[in-house]
Amino acid sequence: MLLEGASTDYIAEVVLNEHLLFEGFWGDTLDKIKGAISSKLKDNPISSTVEAAKAFGDGISGVSTALTGIVRDGGNVIDTVVSGAQNLMSKGLSAIQKNTNDLVKRIDELSKKISNNNVKSFVGKVMSKAKGLVDFIVQKVKEATSAGGWKGLLATLGAYLAVKAVRPKTGGLISKILQVLSGKPKEMLKGAQAIYEEFAGDDDEEEGEEAPPEGESDEDITARAISKVVGAVKAFVWGIVKKVLTEAGTAAVAQMAGPAGWIKQLADIFQKVAGGVAWVCEGIMEAISRAKFKPITGGSSAAS
Repeated sequence: MLLEGASTDYIAEVVLNEHLLFEGFWGDTLDKIKGAISSKLKDNPISSTVEAAKAFGDGISGVSTALTGIVRDGGNVIDTVVSGAQNLMSKGLSAIQKNTNDLVKRIDELSKKISNNNVKSFVGKVMSKAKGLVDFIVQKVKEATSAGGWKGLLATLGAYLAVKAVRPKTGGLISKILQVLSGKPKEMLKGAQAIYEEFAGDDDEEEGEEAPPEGESDEDITARAISKVVGAVKAFVWGIVKKVLTEAGTAAVAQMAGPAGWIKQLADIFQKVAGGVAWVCEGIMEAISRAKFKPITGGSSAAS
């Protein structure tokens, strides 16, 4: 289209920028892979994730090789991997939703004992937020991956890893919360504050969000405790997903980190919550394990 002149200057600039971005992110890796195949593997091209792992190991080199092959082939191969990662992510989100439903049930039990209509209304809104947490994350992930292509692939894999990381922690977090929500207001608030500080870190209140009651009645204190624990769950789960979609998503692409740099950025994010480089590589390999692509060879005949 560009060669035939059937485009505007704006479209030409966008296409050129995207091409340069792609070359900047993947070019060096492809050159290194071709060089390694030429010097070590010679006539053994890489055409699947399994072959990449056998040739270069299941760490950064193997994952980078497999991802490069997938992106280089594009189209249906990327779609297949994205679909597989989305399926794994969906299973993780379903598990998180199940845990969240347990929390919602307990909040509902406490809400039925509240007689003050204003406090009851506030607790109802907080309960709705807990109930809709997974839907909120799904929508944010859809927005982040809507562009499709190789950038959508990286965003989807990152989101899948984020869900994989927080899934077991969320179960433990909500188990703690259920123990704290004993029905004794002051004890609940004290325990809720401790949980919030452990799992939420910085305050995650959204602008315009209704503040919890500040009164001293048992119902006011109960509402504040409920608000704190739901805030902790949201800040923990969404906080990790959001960090991945930004720092290891758009930021990594803009910095042209390359697949190896992208993997290391993910490892930094997940180090405390799940694991480092080995955990990230294992998770990515799980998501792309069935991928097949056009052979990457060491010769000049390799497809560009």
